[in-house]
Amino acid sequence: MPVLGLTPLAAESAAVAALRARAQEHNAALPDGATAVDLYARLSQNPDGKLEKIETQLEDGFAVAVQRGWRVSALVVDNSLSAWNPRVRRPGWEALLDRLESATTGGVVAYHWDRMMRRPQDLGRLLDVVRDRSLEIATAHGSRNLQDPNDQFIAWVEVAHAQRSSTDTSRRLRRRFQTMREDGVVRGGPRWFGFPGADRSVPKDEHGERPAVPAEQVQRERDALREASEGIAAGTALLAEIAAQWNAEGLRTATGGNWDGVNVRQVLSRPRNAGLIYHEGNPVGRVRGEEPIVDEELWQRVQAVFASRRRGRAPDTRNYVATGLIQCGQCGHTLTGRPRARFRPDGAQVTEYYCHRPRGGCGRVAVDARGVEAVLRTFVAHRLSDPAHAERLAALTAEETRRAEEIETALGQAREIEERLSEKLARGEMSLSAWEAAQPHAHARVAKLEAERDALAVAAADAVPEVGEQTMQAVLDAWDADEAAQGTERRGMLVRALRAGWHITVAPRPHQKGRPVFDPSRVEICPTRKVS
Repeated sequence: MPVLGLTPLAAESAAVAALRARAQEHNAALPDGATAVDLYARLSQNPDGKLEKIETQLEDGFAVAVQRGWRVSALVVDNSLSAWNPRVRRPGWEALLDRLESATTGGVVAYHWDRMMRRPQDLGRLLDVVRDRSLEIATAHGSRNLQDPNDQFIAWVEVAHAQRSSTDTSRRLRRRFQTMREDGVVRGGPRWFGFPGADRSVPKDEHGERPAVPAEQVQRERDALREASEGIAAGTALLAEIAAQWNAEGLRTATGGNWDGVNVRQVLSRPRNAGLIYHEGNPVGRVRGEEPIVDEELWQRVQAVFASRRRGRAPDTRNYVATGLIQCGQCGHTLTGRPRARFRPDGAQVTEYYCHRPRGGCGRVAVDARGVEAVLRTFVAHRLSDPAHAERLAALTAEETRRAEEIETALGQAREIEERLSEKLARGEMSLSAWEAAQPHAHARVAKLEAERDALAVAAADAVPEVGEQTMQAVLDAWDADEAAQGTERRGMLVRALRAGWHITVAPRPHQKGRPVFDPSRVEICPTRKVS
């Protein structure tokens, strides 16, 4: 997170605290009309958290401010964040642009241009702000007057060169990692649960080292992973039960935390448990020189079980109308609802839909929930009162019913095949190796058909029978009545009734002046398929 203001923070280093004190003394000696600037520092990689390089950047920036007689208004820091990767959001950089645009500060001093920008898009955003007002932009290693077209040209060249340098480095690293995967080499990094390495649950010593995890503990973890995998594959264990058992036995995550169903599933899904190396969802090699925890067949069975389970909360327990129904316009991940620690003038708590990074999203999109639901309310009323939409929905329902019947027939056949394989093995009519080769495929087919059947059952349960038979006002009244009762069941059902070929996305918020407001144009509802 960015560090703003000149009030000392308890968690900051002694050097940064000393710099703040010097900046306050420097400011006190300047006249009231002195230009105020922010000091910006950024570091792409800082694994030990000691901030030596960040401190050096701030010190050099402060020297420039002192030399030019500028007041220091804030320290803005982006630590361990890339300025080249477009998927990385830099909170400090975004805060700096807002402060420049809103005239909270009169300029910025950085260590070097590439600390602020390594992408031409970021330079373009800065130039947009500079065009609107005169700002002081300086670095400790060369400055540019961005009001001057010649200096603007040089700045474009420098930023383009920095981007090219980062791109070349990224390409070389990707090729190196590809070679490592193909050779069966596991990339270095923190210890994983079930594997040897430094104990991440204890702090580092004075030399910056951690002790190795005892071999007995690693063996306990491997036994627990193997037993849990067997229980999941056999259908005799639940994720929550496994988590409770591991916690009771004193087993902890690699970082010393407690287990729950989510992280148990994650650790059982690792291809490395079976000695496999996956990249972007595809197997690319086998780990060399390392004993697998489980065999590949057992690991595949566990993944088939996970794939067959419908995840997420049931519709009647959702707290947000559109949870699970709208996607991120940046990465396509499903948005999730959450409350914020703010309240509206009418006393209602502010809520939003956001792209949840720990669940696989990009984390770059968030939007006001009330605004989104107002757009959906209008669109739902138009569509669900339209007889033509009712006909298309009826056609889709008929197709889903036909497909459900086909799945039930195929599922019965697949289960029979799986049972016969087991019977043949029991009677000695099939060798164990032949059964082991055939059984995973049979089980995977059953799991796939069950998952498709469950998805169709959910869609049928969400259907609104009276679609097309209501007036627009009746749909609006039903929506408003559910909202007044602080419920989501009816409104969520109405939104899900749009499943006949509609796709809802929310675009990222563009950089705007002043206080951000909800923009309805960010919500895009477009057709995805036709029903004949």
